[in-house]
Amino acid sequence: MARRAPGAEIVIKAKDDARALAALRASFGAGFTPPANLSIVSGGDPFALITTADVVIGFNSTALFEALAAAVPVIVPELDLDAPTLDPDEISATIVAALTRLDLKDAESPVALGYRWRGSASFQRLDQFGHGVRAALRASLENGQPLVLVGDGDIGGLVGLHLKEEMGLEAPVISVDGIELREFDYVDIGDLIPSSGAVPVVIKSLIFPASAEG
Repeated sequence: MARRAPGAEIVIKAKDDARALAALRASFGAGFTPPANLSIVSGGDPFALITTADVVIGFNSTALFEALAAAVPVIVPELDLDAPTLDPDEISATIVAALTRLDLKDAESPVALGYRWRGSASFQRLDQFGHGVRAALRASLENGQPLVLVGDGDIGGLVGLHLKEEMGLEAPVISVDGIELREFDYVDIGDLIPSSGAVPVVIKSLIFPASAEG
């Protein structure tokens, strides 16, 4: 690929650069030397590489999930999540309205749903919320896009588990919490850090504060 596209910069992210080079030489011959536009890197977090790449190719790698959640546009619909009983139809309609308003109904790319959870995290309320979200984003999910949820409260894990375990959602689910988003934000969500159970999240905003008048 690197030789056929000399104008492209190809980076192979391996766990062991020596083993990666040995694999290339096994395929292309012992005298194989990487072309100038091909580099092999190992160790470290691949997140920076993913967020700056135009194309990500992976095999049995969580990097593919990171690539799906890089530079994802955000919607923050005005969901009524205060009531003891949530209305899935109302939740779905409100999300669809937000997608339409921001011209993000294209099912070809993922969208991050920012929400502000209020009230208890009972099975019933989680189920009602989940069904409303799934109905609103059905076309995107059936097209293989991940469901990206970002909440402001400590409930992301429960929401994600409910969607996967109780509702049997087949699409990848990325559910994080403790973050308050605004519309016109973009989020990059990295891989899980095993030692802390946290994930790195980078928020990029297209809304800038007004300059202070001197």
